[in-house]
Amino acid sequence: AAPSPGLTTLTAVSARGLADTDGLLGGKSDPYAVLEVDGFPCHTTPVAPGTCTPVWNYAAEYDLSGRAAGAGLECKVKVYDKDLIGKDYLGGGVLVVEAAALQESLEGAVELELALVRRKKGGKVDAGVVAFRVAARPRAQQQHQPV
Repeated sequence: AAPSPGLTTLTAVSARGLADTDGLLGGKSDPYAVLEVDGFPCHTTPVAPGTCTPVWNYAAEYDLSGRAAGAGLECKVKVYDKDLIGKDYLGGGVLVVEAAALQESLEGAVELELALVRRKKGGKVDAGVVAFRVAARPRAQQQHQPV
């Protein structure tokens, strides 16, 4: 049987096409991303000051050993602009890592992209793209102890 993913690293690599919500103030956005996977603590990338094309290379680790074999991974992604007071929502979406991609990532990192959307009057608008890298290590095999 093929090994199942165990410890899996989801890296928020970078983003492009983000809105400049600080434009009137003479600056650029200071974006950061919040990653939320069911059953795990939220991870937050560092703030990338003064850019609409941040490079985070932020790695979050998830131990998928307790999940059913063949299960994928869903990560809610929200990108914000950090302001002196509060934050502006830049966009979000759900990154779905199918079981096949997780299996493939055991052999080498898999690159994925998530198109962000943001609600506006009259519907949703494109809000940029976040690039991710997924890499998994095989689930540890059960060690049989002699009786």
